[in-house]
Amino acid sequence: MVRIPAIYIEALLIFKYFFMKARSKLNRLYFLLAIALPSFSQAHAQSFPINQWVKHLDTEKISGFKTVNQIIDTVWKYDSTTVANTFSKMEGKGKPLGDHFHIRMQHLRIWHLQHVYPPYTTTSTGPLLDKLLKQAYESGDNKLIAYASWVNAHFMDANGNVETILMHKLKAVELFDGEEASENLGRTLIEVGEHLFQTREYRQCIEYIQHGLNNFKNDTYKNYNTIGQAYQQLGMEDSAMYYFASSMQIAKTSNDTVWQGINALYIGQIIASRGAGSAAKKDLYFAYATNISIEPTIAANALNWLGKIAIREKKLDSAQRFLQEGYSLLKNSPPGTNVLQVKNFLQQVYQTKAELYRVLNKPDSVDFYNALQISLKDSLQTVASNSSSKMAQLRINNEKTQYAFLSLQSEKEAEEQKRNFLIVIISLVALVAIIILNRQKKL
Repeated sequence: MVRIPAIYIEALLIFKYFFMKARSKLNRLYFLLAIALPSFSQAHAQSFPINQWVKHLDTEKISGFKTVNQIIDTVWKYDSTTVANTFSKMEGKGKPLGDHFHIRMQHLRIWHLQHVYPPYTTTSTGPLLDKLLKQAYESGDNKLIAYASWVNAHFMDANGNVETILMHKLKAVELFDGEEASENLGRTLIEVGEHLFQTREYRQCIEYIQHGLNNFKNDTYKNYNTIGQAYQQLGMEDSAMYYFASSMQIAKTSNDTVWQGINALYIGQIIASRGAGSAAKKDLYFAYATNISIEPTIAANALNWLGKIAIREKKLDSAQRFLQEGYSLLKNSPPGTNVLQVKNFLQQVYQTKAELYRVLNKPDSVDFYNALQISLKDSLQTVASNSSSKMAQLRINNEKTQYAFLSLQSEKEAEEQKRNFLIVIISLVALVAIIILNRQKKL
């Protein structure tokens, strides 16, 4: 007769006790799953290609960057403990490897921290990001500095310092330039272009977005619209119209009514600015109708242009209604709306209102709205100028930091050479002394 060990009997009794405590069938199912899932997760964790991952992370090529994304795509669905244990095993196996492996592992650790404790906060990840950047600079490897800059830009708090994020992205773009084309590089180039539009660097905005579209075509119609707006700001209306029309065509193919309306707004603006107000109305009404409940700032700008056309047509009551509704939409913009866009559109409404009161022969109102328009315009210009100045200063500081790390690295290398030279000299002196002593001993 086979005897069952006492420890197994005790385990079965404990299991039976808790199982019976879970009275309903559903509770019992949850209890069984609670026991089964950790072992299931651990079993699958054992099947992770850890050795292969470690090998692929330890490379100078951009494929190491892609490996990080592949690892994230594989492990994100597993519980936190399993992922942490997997990363620890990888770090243990890769301990003797170089900076490329360790910096990519640090990236994975930062991702895991933010994945487990959302939303993204600089409180928990800020020190790790600083450490990552410092380690990259100390390595003196431009590819690693680019990599660390990209990670900083990607994981920094999006509501924080926009100029700092942009500076990191520019650093990553400059240093990755010439590398094997990748989706991440293309996306970063486009994001830089979007930031440059906000700082009114329109030519650079166009250059970066067009470069980025060579590698990343996910939201092409949105990017074409930004390029169109940049050309419009530069006064190049034919080029602007080409990109708005291209964006409109893709939006129609994608069945994206909102972006059809956004493009209609800018197409209507160009048509109206050329004196064809009646022809522009169709596009402007379409822009208003498709965005009134989704992108009210776009609807407000469409109303502003309808107001301009109404003034030219001497329909002053209609103009006043259009402008009042547009003003109300902008003043009651929902949370999360682009503040700079709201202010820019509001400045245009003030300008059109001044034009309306000039026609109505109300000089006091003209002066009032002109003053508001000029004040807001100067404010927006100051924001753009300050942003560009901050960017320039941040880049200077960044270069200083890199120079300091490289200088420190050179000093360390010089110190090591000096130490090695002294060791060689001492060894030679010792060798000569031993030879002399041996000879004297023989004599």
